[in-house]
Order: sequence, then C-alpha cells, then structure tokens
Amino acid sequence: MELTALERAVLEKLFAGDHPSFPVFRAQVERVRVLERTLSGVGFFSDLSRGAGFVVRIANGRLEMLEGFTFDEPWPPEGPPFRLRYQSEPRDLGALD
Repeated sequence: MELTALERAVLEKLFAGDHPSFPVFRAQVERVRVLERTLSGVGFFSDLSRGAGFVVRIANGRLEMLEGFTFDEPWPPEGPPFRLRYQSEPRDLGALD
C-alpha cells in the first residue's frame, strides 16, 4: 500500500534540510511501502516495509539495549540462517555526533 499524502508530506518535512543523514532517509521515503495502517481513533500507526530493523540505545557511553523487529512477518525462532547487510545507501557515521 502506498503512503498517504499526509504520511508522505510529514516524512518529507521531517527530512528536509541539510543534516548529513537526511539524504539517506529521503531516498527511503521514495521507496517505502506501508504494510499496515492502524487508525487508533486519535491518530494512526503506519508500519513501513523495510524488512527487519535494529535499534541500539547508548546511555552515558554504555551499550544499554538492543532491539530487533520485523515489519512484515513474525520474528523467526532462534537458529535459522540469517544474512546481515547494510542498506545500499552509504553509511554516514558522522551523523552519530
């Protein structure tokens, strides 16, 4: 399913500007698809199709938490083969300042 006009406009507005990491996000907005949109009655949640993702939280210079999640299917049980790769966009580690 495609982004709605509002979803697209919000994402484009969020990543407008010259921050070094924004070009990567703008490129993703052009290709992303909505897997599921949930209307809560007071807003919405749109799950975007990008495979699986990971977030690491760092607090006071220490690794604190690692989160893994999927967008379009249940998380697989431990043990199946996997392949990790960077997205095709170049990584911009300077944006981590």
